Amino acid sequence: MKTTKPSLDKAYQQLQNIVKEFESEEIDLETSIPKFKKGLELAKFLENKLTKIKNEVQEIKAKFDQVDS
Repeated sequence: MKTTKPSLDKAYQQLQNIVKEFESEEIDLETSIPKFKKGLELAKFLENKLTKIKNEVQEIKAKFDQVDS
């Protein structure tokens, strides 16, 4: 079974929720490790997605700059 990747907004919201749980200090040891792992996975996913978007924007800008010259 293939798992689908969350949208950028949904992944960010999930990561924010995990951060809030850790900041509230109301998370127990049994659930903290899986949540920490999930947080790292979400952070990596977001980093990769944002890097891809940044590269696409730079490519579009470079093409626009060439046309403008």
